[in-house]
Formats: sequence, structure tokens, C-alpha cells
Amino acid sequence: MKNKGFTLIELLAVVLLIGITLVLVFTSVKNIMIENKNTEFKNYEKIMKTSANLYFEKKPALLEVTLDQLIEDNLIKPINDEYICTGKVVKNNNAVELECKKDDVPIWPSGE
Repeated sequence: MKNKGFTLIELLAVVLLIGITLVLVFTSVKNIMIENKNTEFKNYEKIMKTSANLYFEKKPALLEVTLDQLIEDNLIKPINDEYICTGKVVKNNNAVELECKKDDVPIWPSGE
């Protein structure tokens, strides 16, 4: 009589292959999420700087503006993201720079 079914070694091999595949998929998905979050931050940073330039054109005497001021003047929409910088934009000569508060995290942690 022939046994119909799989041996323990065959079952373990299949479980191992499935496990390795899941690890690779989850790692790839995590890396894609990190890249997207970093891109989102960079885009929001550009929006903050552009909005600050508009603010400084309206009020040329000022040298800095906070995110809250940009939101109050309807130059930028509020964003609810714990990783987006909530500091201020500072005008240096003709350039603007983003300054994050000390406790802000400017980019999404990559797990490194």
C-alpha cells in the first residue's frame, strides 16, 4: 500500500519557502513606504518654503515665519503627520531655510 501525502521534510521545505517569501515581501513593502514618506516630507518642505516666500513678499519686513502663521494666512493646508517638521522658515538673504524644532523629526525613521 502506497502512502498518499507529503513527508515531514517536504512540508517543512514548503513552510520555509513561504516564510522566506513573506520576509522578502514585507521588507520590500517597508522600504517602499519609507521612500514614499521621505518623498512626502521633501514635497511638504518645498511647499512650506514656497508658501514662506509668498508670505515674505506680503510682509517684507519679517525674517521668519512659523508653520502656524502660514496656515492662518491660508498659504498652506495643515497636515496631521507626526514626522513633518512644525518649526519655522527663516529668510536668509534671498533664500529660505526650514528650521525644525528640536523635538521634531524631519524625516520618517528608516529603522537604521
